[in-house]
Amino acid sequence: MHRARLTAIRCLPALAAAAMLAACGEANQEHEPQAEARPSRTHVAEHAAWSVDPYEPGPDLPPVGRSLFDFLVSDAGEGGRAVPFPFPALLELIETRLQPGASSPTAFARVLIPLGRSLQRDAAAPAFFHYPRAIAAATDEAAHRDGKVFATNRLFLGYQEKSGLIEVISYNEAAGRFEFQVVRDYRAGATPRVVYANRTLCTACHQNAAPIFPRPLWDETNANPAVAALLRAEKREFYGFPIDQGVDVANAVDNATDEANLIAPLQRIWSEVCGKDEPAAIECRADLLELALQYRLRGRRPVDTDSAAYRERFKPRFVAGWQQRWPNGLWIPDPDIPNRDPFAQFADDSRERAPATFDPASGAPAGLELFSGVPAAFEPLRPRRPLESWVLDGAADESIFRVVAGLGDMFSARDITLLDKWLSQAGDVAVKDYDTECEIETGNLPVRRYKLRCRQPPHASVASAIEGRIFEQPDGAISVSLTKVSIDDDAYTALAVRQSVKHAGDEQMGIDVSFRQRTGLHARTKEGDALTSIGFTWPVDRSRAADGKATLTGKAVLHTRRDFGRLALAIAGLEQRAPDGVSDALSSRPLRRAIIMQQISEALGPARRDWCCVDASHLPEPITDEDSGSRAAADSRATQGEANLALFHDYCGSCHGTPESFPPNFLTGDAPQVKTRLAHCAERIFYRLSLWQMDEQAQSRIAMPPRQVLPGFGIAPDEWAQHPDLAALRAQAAIVLTRDTGTAPDIHAMHARGYDKLRSCLPGT
Repeated sequence: MHRARLTAIRCLPALAAAAMLAACGEANQEHEPQAEARPSRTHVAEHAAWSVDPYEPGPDLPPVGRSLFDFLVSDAGEGGRAVPFPFPALLELIETRLQPGASSPTAFARVLIPLGRSLQRDAAAPAFFHYPRAIAAATDEAAHRDGKVFATNRLFLGYQEKSGLIEVISYNEAAGRFEFQVVRDYRAGATPRVVYANRTLCTACHQNAAPIFPRPLWDETNANPAVAALLRAEKREFYGFPIDQGVDVANAVDNATDEANLIAPLQRIWSEVCGKDEPAAIECRADLLELALQYRLRGRRPVDTDSAAYRERFKPRFVAGWQQRWPNGLWIPDPDIPNRDPFAQFADDSRERAPATFDPASGAPAGLELFSGVPAAFEPLRPRRPLESWVLDGAADESIFRVVAGLGDMFSARDITLLDKWLSQAGDVAVKDYDTECEIETGNLPVRRYKLRCRQPPHASVASAIEGRIFEQPDGAISVSLTKVSIDDDAYTALAVRQSVKHAGDEQMGIDVSFRQRTGLHARTKEGDALTSIGFTWPVDRSRAADGKATLTGKAVLHTRRDFGRLALAIAGLEQRAPDGVSDALSSRPLRRAIIMQQISEALGPARRDWCCVDASHLPEPITDEDSGSRAAADSRATQGEANLALFHDYCGSCHGTPESFPPNFLTGDAPQVKTRLAHCAERIFYRLSLWQMDEQAQSRIAMPPRQVLPGFGIAPDEWAQHPDLAALRAQAAIVLTRDTGTAPDIHAMHARGYDKLRSCLPGT
């Protein structure tokens, strides 16, 4: 470094965290097939803090800013949202905005999931394979030609044609969180509506408040040959999605969800570890930003930890802030749900036998509804242990570097290319040369070869080294490969030669070589300065052996530009403008890549540029389902005064009082409608409520309400099984069920029958 929801009821995070771990134990491992067991990545401290608390979903509407999806699809000129139909047209619109003028858009990885675990899992029944859920995840950063928008690992779409619905998870840069949205009425002839979803409902499964995806081998997707075969038998196009593909595409989606999962923890560290907005905290975040950009400019390589600024100023502040806030570590939520082969219960060799067993000619293979049920062990609602706990290692440098690297990856490749370009174009920049002595082996072939080994003289204060080869064609044309360029212990071994210029005299030969990293960025020292070119010289050999071999002594001069100081000064400018409120780029607000790049570009760039996506002032007002005037939501509110319905509304309404039939919306409608729906659902409601009285290991489905919503009511999950409200809910369901069937319900008899044999909750679900 070069400078001298929250919901109306507050939950109980500490109590909830302890309850979740106690409830889960090693649940993910115990309930999954042996092949699913995974080693612990990092010790999970028993009293670590959640980086994203699964018990605090936050408000449905963005607290500030808007989702990336809003920026991409909103048509401010017409004062509304333009969501093109059909689904391929929407993907094309997004890809066009990411890379204007491109002829081969490649932004999305695309998979099909006919028998999945989303809220829409049963929407297409029984035609699961005719209407599979289509998942599109922005994974290809090469698609971001324009550079204003950064969507990689930040935009995920799930389309269910039968429901006419798209579920959207996309990043809100201003708020530093992912938003959950739904596009409703997404069908031919309708006008799609974009609404912010019920966040409590979404985070019941998305406990990381971000996208989730199964672990390998992704057997629910069309990476499974059995699934692909049944899709192929439908003889239809699936929105332009390839049917036959290997695991690489599903793996790309999985990687994107894993990367997305780390954004919130990194944002929390950025906002809190340095302190609030006092000058020392601003300076600390300036140091952190400088290290992050240095890491990216160096091609994701280690940064300078030897400077006095790092050792004496930044590191002590970072360590003190971490130890004060997270002395036992920071829990990272898990974005992975267990792999599930929907045909596994049919046969061990289901990949080969399932397509032959189910007759695709019927268009609706008999018995597939049996494979749509999701056992408790594979249910996304099941509370998940933290993925790992981030703790400070002994020297702290490795932990700091992990944070630096993560924050560096909050910037796009295009951002870093622009920074490198601006620095390289600066005039009046100091240069520094490193002289090395070279041993040059020559040899005569059809192509003359020079093998170079260059080392700094023993008395030099900095140890630089260069290795490479020069090939000279009979016509005098030359080519150069650099296999190693290093300063001290910092070595580049994958460099691309940009230009080679030969100069020859009577006494000396020479070649000037300019080079870059293979990404196109300048190679840079640990301090961030650019390595630009090397000048090789050696004496003309007038006494060659017959075979042309000789060993000569020459020298090489490695040229560097000390241009990183300009970026450090630009960041210092952000720091200096903070006290007056001119810039909040280094405040305790989330790290906003758009704001930082905008203000750095004003200091370094040749012209002003705009970045997306923070300023939402031109966008239409965001709405939720209730804001949109949904009849279902209004009717649901109207029935809450019914004495025998109020308790169901209290505990179940946020998930089952919505306009959507998935999950079953038995609390939607006027009072008579709700009573009718409750009667139809009573058997399954009673079963799910009664599971709280059963051993967790014996449960075939997840008990309702899910554990993770209870702290929102001020109830510890471990207390719920004996809570009077649960008893009242269960008793009311039993009364309704007894009135309907004439027989008191028996949970053990229901369990013996199997959940899938119970009466479906609502007609058609």
